[in-house]
Amino acid sequence: MTNSGLQYHQSLIVNLKFTASEPTISFIVTLPLAEFKWGISMKFINVLSLLLLVPVALTAGILFSIRNTQQVQIDLLLLQLPTASISIYLLLSFLAGALMAGVIYTVLGIQLKVRHRSLQGQLKRLIQTHKQQSQDKQ
Repeated sequence: MTNSGLQYHQSLIVNLKFTASEPTISFIVTLPLAEFKWGISMKFINVLSLLLLVPVALTAGILFSIRNTQQVQIDLLLLQLPTASISIYLLLSFLAGALMAGVIYTVLGIQLKVRHRSLQGQLKRLIQTHKQQSQDKQ
């Protein structure tokens, strides 16, 4: 490993294809997973990555909406949704799934932090007990 640059990175490859008459858009975004050795924090890199990915996601969503304008009516047995563009329903279902995943992983993250604190407390008590037993033997 060198003294400059990233130690690790992960590439996100996006390839958007349209009809045969329109060109294919391809690009690669490299997401850093470690700190730069130049003192740039991971938080700064995460914000920068987010600032790069949000416009890409918005552009992809707008292009998706423009290309999928077919009107559909969704029947959910007990509820019949109004007629709307298929892209609207697909984007709404994607957002609903993303929100549910966010809630689930937030709950799991909180549980892991609580468990981590509990284990740290147990470790601290074990270390203190071990030190006391070592001192008692002397």
